[in-house]
Amino acid sequence: MARRVRDSELESRTARAKLKARGKPYYRSIGPGLHLGYRKGDEARRWVARLYIGAGKYAVEVIGDADDVADADGKRVLDFWQAQERAHDLLKQHGGEPLVPIPSRRRYPITSNTSKVVLLAATPRCGWQPMYRLHWATSPWSSSRAKI
Repeated sequence: MARRVRDSELESRTARAKLKARGKPYYRSIGPGLHLGYRKGDEARRWVARLYIGAGKYAVEVIGDADDVADADGKRVLDFWQAQERAHDLLKQHGGEPLVPIPSRRRYPITSNTSKVVLLAATPRCGWQPMYRLHWATSPWSSSRAKI
């Protein structure tokens, strides 16, 4: 079973009642590349799962109604914890681990006197891949420039 993630804005009915109605869901990250969202409309309130599919794109799927009006039954109407479990089940249906977003490279030149640190993380699908790139420039006024 996946680790449960807490969020004070989404856990309870009373906390969700304080949120403004809007078309864009209130998202909470519940795993790498996996988010649970609460979409509060004027009438309907739904749980959605957002899954990173690569190339900066996400797949969004409705996983059930929120338990704001009716009590949760675990099938059609879900509470916060049941919605997390359903989102993790949806991830398993789509092949297990999602691709993890990798930040894009810098688009401006930096000095050649720069040291670069690359942090690596393992994913079952791709092996080791760079997750974050941290750059430190020793002198921004250096005449020699290198593009990274």
